[in-house]
Amino acid sequence: METLKVHVKDIDLLKSLFSVIITAFEDGASFSIVDREKVIFFIKHKFEELQSQVGDKIASGGPAERILKTRKVLSVNFDRDLFGGIRIFSLGGPIWADDDSDVVGAWFMGVPRLHTIAKSFDYFAPILTELFPEGGVLYATDKNKLVKKQGSSKFDISAMSAGSNNGEVSLEAMRTGREVIKELPEDIYGIPALVSCSPLLDEETSDVVGTFGLVLPRQLTNELKKMANTLQKSLIELSAAMQQIIASTSEISNNQNSLHSEIENVRTLTDQINSVMGFIKNIADETKMLGLNASIEAARAGDSGRGFGVVAEEIRKLSDESKQTVARIRDLTTQIDHSIGITTESSFSVIHSVEESAVATEEINANLQEITSLAEQLDNMAANL
Repeated sequence: METLKVHVKDIDLLKSLFSVIITAFEDGASFSIVDREKVIFFIKHKFEELQSQVGDKIASGGPAERILKTRKVLSVNFDRDLFGGIRIFSLGGPIWADDDSDVVGAWFMGVPRLHTIAKSFDYFAPILTELFPEGGVLYATDKNKLVKKQGSSKFDISAMSAGSNNGEVSLEAMRTGREVIKELPEDIYGIPALVSCSPLLDEETSDVVGTFGLVLPRQLTNELKKMANTLQKSLIELSAAMQQIIASTSEISNNQNSLHSEIENVRTLTDQINSVMGFIKNIADETKMLGLNASIEAARAGDSGRGFGVVAEEIRKLSDESKQTVARIRDLTTQIDHSIGITTESSFSVIHSVEESAVATEEINANLQEITSLAEQLDNMAANL
């Protein structure tokens, strides 16, 4: 190829030849002929990014200028800054006057140097974006702007379009030379999103030439996190309330036990009262017997014992009244004892219910703690989605 020498008379043949050759390049190609100042012939195939036309001045530092200076066939990789952000591989050579007296122009073919991911983007991106549960957006950029974007049927970002400037995540990935993963707030794309972006390296020089990224919606994840947080907060409050109920139940149980103890004390006192009433009844019976004997003796004494008989009669009445009072008191203590029995049974029932309630509350509290633990796991799972 370096020995190839093209003359002015060969230009028409060259045009015909390269008109066919450039169609063989899947990513597109272009072919140009220049004189020493401007483009005099230009054709391209698919290479829409290259905005060149007949009459354009020769680009400073471009392939034509280099060929005209060196007068040699050259193959050169050009950075994107020279051709409006497009990396190009160029092959070209000088065009000699038919008498070989001087170089009067140059010919060169340009082929876009696309990264492997950029080349295959249109094939894999539509498939991959549909595989995510909530959909996703794949994109590729050069060093300045977005060049490829593929949304999904479930999720797309209208604000991202070819030609838009690189975002801060892409810029950071190119600056650091490593993958960048960030959670973006709702005000960036309208919903919370997770962005993962990696730098793209030139396969030959390993220089950073762009980025490849993925945007995933986090709406469902955020809702799960909010639900988990709300559930966890409610469970904590409910658990605190259950602890308070347990404490109150324990206090009620203690009070019931104290009440039961006091009731037993009252029963003991009632038994003691009944014992005293029995003693009083015995005294009343003896007193009545003494009064009766005194009346008999007073009757024997005749008039001299009449006054003593009156006293004896009053003693018998007092004895009868004492017996009646003892009977009434005994009836009352019997009623009290009956009421104490009912109260004791109720106290036992309350204590039993309180104990059962305490056991059930403990079980509920244990279940709440387990649910709280599950809520924490749910929150962690949502954060890792």
